Amino acid sequence: MDLIIDVGMHDGEDAAFYMHEGFRVVSIEANPALYQRARERFADQIKSGQLTILNVAIADEEGERDFYVNLHDDHYSSLDPVYGQREGKFKTIKVRTGRFDKIISTHGTPAYLKVDIEGADLTVLRQLANVPTKPRFISVEEHRLEYFPLLWGLGYRGFKIVNQGQVKHLDYPAGNSCQARQALLVTS
Repeated sequence: MDLIIDVGMHDGEDAAFYMHEGFRVVSIEANPALYQRARERFADQIKSGQLTILNVAIADEEGERDFYVNLHDDHYSSLDPVYGQREGKFKTIKVRTGRFDKIISTHGTPAYLKVDIEGADLTVLRQLANVPTKPRFISVEEHRLEYFPLLWGLGYRGFKIVNQGQVKHLDYPAGNSCQARQALLVTS
């Protein structure tokens, strides 16, 4: 069963789709409330080993940091106050932080990596430089031009930029249809 790592699990809809398609999933969710809901929702998949959920925020250093839970829209919750404090309704909590490269060394290199963590996507991509085997496919919510040279430096040669509203209509690349690693940059 191929591995997918879902960085920014949120409500678990992506993880549910990946598991429905037969993949083993490691999901990462910093928000303890969303993490707990996902543990309850996916108790059977966790028990079977198809799903592992990590309650950690991705950062440059392991430890603990302030996390901004956005009370207006929990999609905005983030380690970054610019994202987490949007719309002015938020609370600050402490969360455990971890390095993405260490998560890969523990759980394995995924065939597909989805990254959508408000304000910290680049942290994940930069830490991929420390991983000997890269994911074959990456999708990341694109906000900065820095993503292109960084992904190119990591060995990715195929790029596709899509509108986020169209993501649900894309097919996961299967088999060995493409030898080069590819990146999907999702615009908001």
